[in-house]
Amino acid sequence: KMVNGQKSIVDKWKSIAVLKSMPSDLANLAWLIKSEGLHFPPVRTMFTDSEKLDDATRAFIESVFKTKAIDFYATTEVGVIAFQTKDSLGKYHVNDDAVFVETKANNQLDGGDEDLIVTGLLNFTTPIIRYQIGDVVTAGNRQPIAAIPFSTIEQIHGKYLDFIVRHDGKVISSHAVKQNLTHLKGIRRFQVIQSDQSSLQI
Repeated sequence: KMVNGQKSIVDKWKSIAVLKSMPSDLANLAWLIKSEGLHFPPVRTMFTDSEKLDDATRAFIESVFKTKAIDFYATTEVGVIAFQTKDSLGKYHVNDDAVFVETKANNQLDGGDEDLIVTGLLNFTTPIIRYQIGDVVTAGNRQPIAAIPFSTIEQIHGKYLDFIVRHDGKVISSHAVKQNLTHLKGIRRFQVIQSDQSSLQI
């Protein structure tokens, strides 16, 4: 199916102006192209969103599609928080017109990494809500990039809610705890909090 789909794309398009998808889908397509030795039309611009774009995935898809990935960072709560451009040198411009970004120190995180707090500015009701969404970032500044004085985020590391660290340092998926608790009779709602490495609160 994928090879037939690939052929139909090549037959229809000699070049692609914009290729946009989630990083995992682009990685799967890139893997198919590379592993099968398939031809793919040249791509002028590639956008990614909806998932964390890690360094390894970025390097792989850029090498296969031979263009830079431009990443968008958004949440359900406030929409687009920040975005890259071809001139932003990997940094993210904060969408200052629509969201106010703050960072908060967290002693569980490394050096310059902080919790992200976002406030949507496009509100039609009150109260206005600040969201600490569980994402870890390295904060930026308001130095101009390509002559535009946007607020910036240097780097987006991901969501610390996605894993648990055991007392011996081993990292496990938060789904391991969730799956066990979900199937226990008598538990309707629960929350799992790990504020330090030695204990869990449920």
